[in-house]
Amino acid sequence: MRGSPRRPFAASPVSGHLYGRRRLQNRVVSVVFDTNVIVAALLTNGLCHECFRRAVRRRLLVSSPALLQELESTLCRKFGMTSATAAFLNTFRAQVRLADPMPLPTRVCRDEDDDVVLATAVAAGAERIVTGDDDLLVLGAYEGVRLVSPREFLEWLDGRKATH
Repeated sequence: MRGSPRRPFAASPVSGHLYGRRRLQNRVVSVVFDTNVIVAALLTNGLCHECFRRAVRRRLLVSSPALLQELESTLCRKFGMTSATAAFLNTFRAQVRLADPMPLPTRVCRDEDDDVVLATAVAAGAERIVTGDDDLLVLGAYEGVRLVSPREFLEWLDGRKATH
């Protein structure tokens, strides 16, 4: 036996640093999905589902303990803690890299939960936040992180509208 297997997507003990990042066209890329997009991806087979599927396949997803907790409570509130919900949460946790965000120095959004999304993206050095939340989308960008709709995310992945 050659020692323990390497964990491909482990969070560094240093806040905001990640291991196991993937490259998209020679750039290191990570993306934070807002909870509303993940829930929509589970409920429909449409645009959000396609965004989520492609981000998982390319291993672009980054999250934080607070966002994972929000996802779990949202899914449990909407669907109950079924075996399917538990299985999805376990699979999702295995697919994302974790960042350890610091609270934002000043409140940016009306909803405190939205500030957690921003802080996670900043700590992870994420390129994009994918959201359907108008309160976030209206920002356009925060600390160098672009806030985009699911459609804009797919266009960016496909290389269309590369300036987004």
